[in-house]
Amino acid sequence: STTDALANSAVLSLLPTHFFFHFLYYTDSAATASVLLFLLLLSQQVASAGAQSSSGGFGSSGGGGGLLLRLATGPLGVGGAAALALSIRQTNAVWLMHGVISASLTQLADGRSIDPAETRLLP
Repeated sequence: STTDALANSAVLSLLPTHFFFHFLYYTDSAATASVLLFLLLLSQQVASAGAQSSSGGFGSSGGGGGLLLRLATGPLGVGGAAALALSIRQTNAVWLMHGVISASLTQLADGRSIDPAETRLLP
């Protein structure tokens, strides 16, 4: 309505620092986005590890895939997303643990072993 539009414009004109820098005060949106990024990259890593073990090697399916995508979905990208989520809000550790446990259970349910010797930081 017109009254709401006038009220919103008054708030924006009188408190511009609140509008443009709200992420400094309210970290909910940044925390949620960083946890979702971590979960997305972790699920991509689990999926690519499953495709890698079933196709016989990294990149043998002929799909190519860019180096940036492989780095982002690899351990460095997932670790970077986890560090970002923890630096925004430390209580995100609960969601990070949930993601790691869920990914581990998915790998074990698929019959894949979790071998730390096979984990490479760079492709």
